[in-house]
Order: sequence, then structure tokens, then C-alpha cells
Amino acid sequence: RPGEGIDQLRDVYWHQVVAQCDRAGLQYTRYNTFAGIEFAAAAINCDTSGYPLVRYYVGAGLNAGVEWDFTVLTSESDFDAYAKQYFNPMLKSLNIYANP
Repeated sequence: RPGEGIDQLRDVYWHQVVAQCDRAGLQYTRYNTFAGIEFAAAAINCDTSGYPLVRYYVGAGLNAGVEWDFTVLTSESDFDAYAKQYFNPMLKSLNIYANP
């Protein structure tokens, strides 16, 4: 999507990710830098009938004009503990070796 910044890319991406939810609510947005790329990120709750409430944490970034996205998710009740134990270290260790 030429001309779009990371905020617009993030918004398009998170709407695609939660399209299967009966209801979705944006909790917060923030910026993170992983692998030397700035990502616009969002935390979104997803409510789907018959399933526990989940939280997605998604991000979109640009590197030399190429979009990079990430998604992590777990139940809402476990998200903070899993973010600290698994998601944050995993994202901080991210390396992108691809040649844009």
C-alpha cells in the first residue's frame, strides 16, 4: 500500500486479524522497535461466542518500503504473564535477515 505509514498499516492489519471476532475492542496502541524496525502496535480484545476472551498484540512496520507484521495472542487472563515470560523476550530477539 504505497504511501501508507505504519499507523495506517497497523490499523488495516489489526482489523484483518480480528475479522473472525464477534466483538473486538482496541485496548491501546504503542510503538516498539524490534530488529531495528519501528512498529506501530495495538492490543485488541477479541470476544467470540463459546471461546474465552483473547487478546491479540499486533504490529506493523516498514523496512526499506517492505511491510513486516507480527501477531501474538493468548487468553486475556494470561496475556500479561505470557507477555513478560514469552512474548517480550521473543520479539526482542527478532532478527530479520531478508533482503527487501
